[in-house]
Amino acid sequence: MIPLSKPAQLVIVLACLIVVLAGMKAAAFIIGPLLFSGFLAILFGMLIQRLEEKEFPRWLALAVSIAAFLASIAAIALLLAVYFTRFLLQLPFYQENLETRLSLIHETLPAAGIDPAAVPVSELVSLAVSTLGNLIVSIGNSAFVVLIIIITTIFLMVEIPGLMLKLERSFEDRAGFHEDITRFGSELIRYIVIRMKIDLFTGAGIFSLLFLLGVDFALLWGFFAFILGFIPYLGFWLAILPPTLLAWAEMGWGYAAVVLAGGIIINEIAESLLFPQLAGQQFRLSPVVVLISVIFWGWILGFFGALLAVPLTLALKLMLDKWEETRFIGAFLASSPPADSEAAEPGRR
Repeated sequence: MIPLSKPAQLVIVLACLIVVLAGMKAAAFIIGPLLFSGFLAILFGMLIQRLEEKEFPRWLALAVSIAAFLASIAAIALLLAVYFTRFLLQLPFYQENLETRLSLIHETLPAAGIDPAAVPVSELVSLAVSTLGNLIVSIGNSAFVVLIIIITTIFLMVEIPGLMLKLERSFEDRAGFHEDITRFGSELIRYIVIRMKIDLFTGAGIFSLLFLLGVDFALLWGFFAFILGFIPYLGFWLAILPPTLLAWAEMGWGYAAVVLAGGIIINEIAESLLFPQLAGQQFRLSPVVVLISVIFWGWILGFFGALLAVPLTLALKLMLDKWEETRFIGAFLASSPPADSEAAEPGRR
């Protein structure tokens, strides 16, 4: 067989990658929830491991973890059902308040040289309210996706030890595979834990701010801030803009400005101060790469792709770092030179 040149090899690899990504996009409705199930299985797998370290039998640790998982799902479902119902019932009130406040602004437009007829207040408010209402209804109608996530996560929690054993046996002829996969898994888990701590701080901070100001549904917005915090850059704005708009509808511009400014301060403390302290340089991806990854994975896998964009990109980087031929790509994804990254690894700092 005639050996292929480097450019030919690159073309073949890119062609295969395009085929794989096209298949993922076509099956995004099922791949996205499955990937999210794997993410949840990793989280609750850590609980299983902790319980086993405390000398719990495997079956008991698994039973407790599954019960905790189902209890979490039930609590979230109850929270969303109660608050979404209340929110939909109060939508006409918020719509009326928004139209009133926008009408006051509308009256000042001629003084600024703007034709008031070019800014249809009622239509804009109705569009915004209907869009938000449709989004809430679509979330409530996603029972099938939730069912897939629940069932798959439970099966993964049960099967993870067996899957890892099969994986090790499949690659037992490769030296150092066990160490590589162990390090890969531990680094990915460490990132997830750190990210959860940061998002928990952000969610709790936004909840406290909204609660103290008296904005409706503070717990709901805090929960959204925690979940959407996994989407870099875009997630924070998706989480803070609805309560800002709600504060404006309820109490006026002053409260809305406080909500927006307070949310920005909380997010800056979390992302610019806490995250570097907890993660160092080990998990610092290039900001451009992070933004592109959110757009790219969101385009491929929808909401779940955007939510898991950084873990997926980080997993890709960790895999690329394992081979000499692809290490330069991993270095390109990082926010610092390889030497700095190595210096920041556990045990080398």
